[in-house]
Amino acid sequence: MQTMQANWEDEENNRIVAMAVQYTVDANEVKLHDVTPTSVTFRPQQRTIRVHTAAGARMLRKQWRATGGYEHLEHELTQSLLTGAQ
Repeated sequence: MQTMQANWEDEENNRIVAMAVQYTVDANEVKLHDVTPTSVTFRPQQRTIRVHTAAGARMLRKQWRATGGYEHLEHELTQSLLTGAQ
């Protein structure tokens, strides 16, 4: 299993959510296993807070998934890895 850092730019709420993403690559397919929000940066103040609670992480993950974030990240990661392998 591999881990990467990803950012969700939540323009509707004027914030950037940093997330740790665990994934595997199998036969040219990326499978996301765990996405854990780690911090939130509020714009335009650029004030960053850490995500300390499981409830906060669940809330952010739910909002991210509702915007299509899971499918988008999986697609972008697949494209990036396949392009890099060529």
